Amino acid sequence: MTNRKHGWTVAIESFRRKGELLHGWGTLRGSGEIPCEVWLETGVPVSRGPRGIRATLGKAERSAQQDEASVDFVLYGSLADIGQNPVFLCLLLEWRDGRQQRLQLPPPHHALAGRGVARITALPWKHYFSRGLRLIRQGQTGLLLRKFFGMAHATITSGWHPVRFLKWATAEGKPLALVIDHDLGGGANLYRQAHVAQLAADGFTPLLLSVHHGILSYQVTVKRGARARTTNIDDLETLFGLLSQARIDRVVFNNILSFPEPLVLVRELSSWLQQTKPTQFLFLVHDYYCICPVWLLLDHTGRYCGIPDAVVCSDCLRCNTAPFLEFAAGADIAVWRSVWGGLLNCANEIRCFSEASRKLLLRAYPHLDSNCISVLPHQIKHARLRPIKLADPGWPVIAVIGHLAYHKGGKFVQDLADQILRTGDDARIVVVGTIDYALPASIATVTGTYRPEQLPDILERHSVNIGLFPSICPETFSYVAEEMMMMEIPVVAFDIGAPGERVARYRRGCVLPPSSAEVVLDHIRRHYLEHTGRAGNWLSDY
Repeated sequence: MTNRKHGWTVAIESFRRKGELLHGWGTLRGSGEIPCEVWLETGVPVSRGPRGIRATLGKAERSAQQDEASVDFVLYGSLADIGQNPVFLCLLLEWRDGRQQRLQLPPPHHALAGRGVARITALPWKHYFSRGLRLIRQGQTGLLLRKFFGMAHATITSGWHPVRFLKWATAEGKPLALVIDHDLGGGANLYRQAHVAQLAADGFTPLLLSVHHGILSYQVTVKRGARARTTNIDDLETLFGLLSQARIDRVVFNNILSFPEPLVLVRELSSWLQQTKPTQFLFLVHDYYCICPVWLLLDHTGRYCGIPDAVVCSDCLRCNTAPFLEFAAGADIAVWRSVWGGLLNCANEIRCFSEASRKLLLRAYPHLDSNCISVLPHQIKHARLRPIKLADPGWPVIAVIGHLAYHKGGKFVQDLADQILRTGDDARIVVVGTIDYALPASIATVTGTYRPEQLPDILERHSVNIGLFPSICPETFSYVAEEMMMMEIPVVAFDIGAPGERVARYRRGCVLPPSSAEVVLDHIRRHYLEHTGRAGNWLSDY
């Protein structure tokens, strides 16, 4: 369905709901500046919770003439007061200058409960076929075949009845291990995959509890060797009824970001753990969701909050626009931490990946048993990186590595590039990866996606001589920061979270408080001169 108004259009590929939970995706097209925010709203005032569901926007693409733009978006969240049959749903587009535009949407399809053929036929197949045609036109037949095989395999192995599923999972007589995790990708998922493999090697049959956003359902998946089976479960009562029928010796809590009703799930899980008493319950601190619904600890102004007092937190939660915040609608920070504190107290081990995370956890929960909290940094095993030869063209060539969204410092890197352009400084930026913000081509180069083992060659090819780690949130660990240190690059970073902790101990590291682009550029110059630079125009500044 396409809706046109004032030059902007919205094409909806899929739009589904189950109660207050909605999921959909599509494409916005128009001319001029890209909207900075997009929200899904109802036509009635919201009496509780956030204003609506904030859409996640993809990277904008422009036509060859630069006059038309398109950007993909995904909607996923809970919309309070939506009603059984909402009269009016719309996308609210907002621009930085305050302009707004509303585009009416069709009513969402109701996601079917149950399993088998009914569930399969309800899937958004139109999207799969349109995506397949695009891949064919692009000549990516290999990728198309892999996606088709994966889709077919998922269709065949999913939708088992819970009782039949549990019988198949326990057929080998091995002890069961429950692993709870989202499926959003990123470092937490990589850690989970390695942990699941280790559990299997230790003689367990791992069960993975996750959420399937597309069908708005909980999913439990089990693998026995190369074979996998999945059961879709629509409510928590059925889910924990299933888990209570199995003997689960180990439970690993990896992450539940994007799970609907997180507080209800945490309460039910805490109660189930107290009743079943598994041999081990391991809680992994991959982010700070257990401390605040805003799991990155960025306040409503987009800055690291430092975990202030509860009054400040309450004011922030009313104004914050972090993704998935609507799932915590109606919960103040005291309730949030009380419920999560009950789960943390059930753990045999709470594993942090940095001392910085441990300190933040104890700041939020000062009465936790510190003997249960371990610090075990990640080990980088996915790539063997060598020290690089630092080039020196006479000015800093600044490497920024990874995908740079806002919290990863994408907006800050844009500000830094604008500062260099505005002042005419002799400095360049090389983004090894991708960035969500436009950069001036005369100042910055964006290389695109990469494999970790390619990093030394890419950095040397672009004459890099200093690294910047611009993340503005307290990351629990950073593979990128570790990789830069492994390649012996001088690194500048903010003194927050695990990266600040690690870079501060690095012989070529420089940490500073979150600062303006002007201040950071000055530190980059000094750090470049100390570790790489030769005498030249820079010396006149000192």
